[in-house]
Amino acid sequence: MQLKRDELHALTKKTKIVLNTVGPYALYGEPVVEACARNGTHYFDVTGESPYTKNMIDKYDDVAKATNAIVRDPFPPQT
Repeated sequence: MQLKRDELHALTKKTKIVLNTVGPYALYGEPVVEACARNGTHYFDVTGESPYTKNMIDKYDDVAKATNAIVRDPFPPQT
């Protein structure tokens, strides 16, 4: 099942935490990360895709902080 952008945002507005286990994250993850970051929903996943993780942090970390959302994966990229 694939949600449209507005459906995904509506869902994350009603949710406190999303645990995403659907990959590959580089293909399917960003809309979920964006919706969570913008709507103040905590987001966790199980990716090991370091380039994807760095890209999501670069794009959405400030947004997540502004909405008090925690957006993390268990394997942060090495800096």
